[in-house]
Amino acid sequence: MKRNYGISIGEVVKRYFERTGLQTKLDETALLQAWPEVVGPSFRKYTAALRIENRVLYVRMNSSVAANELAMRKTDLVQKLNQRIGKSVIDNLQINLK
Repeated sequence: MKRNYGISIGEVVKRYFERTGLQTKLDETALLQAWPEVVGPSFRKYTAALRIENRVLYVRMNSSVAANELAMRKTDLVQKLNQRIGKSVIDNLQINLK
């Protein structure tokens, strides 16, 4: 006899991830992995470190020229990164030199 509980396993897992905060971590990880594709090879090679804290993406650069250029494109980068993930994961981008 087949039972129908009215909810799929996928929905149960999704709800669990959302309730425990794991979905946020998965989204943040996906965004960090999207960074090289969004910024391209010219900026990727100057990126020293990435981390997300309180909806802010912190980027450490090892080139002041690359850091200044990214700073001018900050708003566009935040939008492109969020679009790549399909949801709003970050609100701001903080660029620092190594």
